[in-house]
Parts: sequence; structure tokens; C-alpha cells
Amino acid sequence: WLDREDLRERIDHRLRMMITTGYVEETERALVRDPTGRAKPLQSFAYRHIIAHLRGELELDEALRRTGRDTWQYARKQRTWARGLGWALTRQEDIQQLAKRAFERPD
Repeated sequence: WLDREDLRERIDHRLRMMITTGYVEETERALVRDPTGRAKPLQSFAYRHIIAHLRGELELDEALRRTGRDTWQYARKQRTWARGLGWALTRQEDIQQLAKRAFERPD
């Protein structure tokens, strides 16, 4: 399992990447197609907070803070759920080896 702080850093990094690659503009374009923001994808917490920013309800920094907070909470729930199933994350190399074995052609 990733260390909690490492996971937080990865979430923050991903959020920064989304913003620098045009997430706000993507959200603006989505709102042109659905000005109400009621489409199911627009109800997700990431879009929801950016939509609030675009409507003048939140500053961008606050929208990003809330998106990061909600992403962290969701990741925590996923980790708890996976542990409850007895799943354990493994190293990237192990996953690749398992995938290769699963898709090998039988001799």
C-alpha cells in the first residue's frame, strides 16, 4: 500500500496536472453542452467544484482544495474496501508478470 502522505502527494500532483492541461476549460466546454450541470458526469466532485468556481461561487484555490479533499476521501474509501476483500497491492513488476502469465498462449 502507498504511504498516506505519498498518496496525498500523488493526488495533489494529479490535480495540478489536470489544471495545467486544461481541466477548467474542459469543464467550461461541458457546461456549454449542459448549462444546468445536471448530466451525471458533471455531478462528480471534481467537476462539481470547478463548476462552482466558474459560476462565481468559489475561488479557484478553494475549488481545487475541495477537489483534493474529496479525492483523498474517495481514495481512503477505496483502500478500506480493498482491504476488506483481502486485496493487497503489489509492486508494478509483479503485476506485469501476472498479466503476462494470464494472457500467455497455451503451448
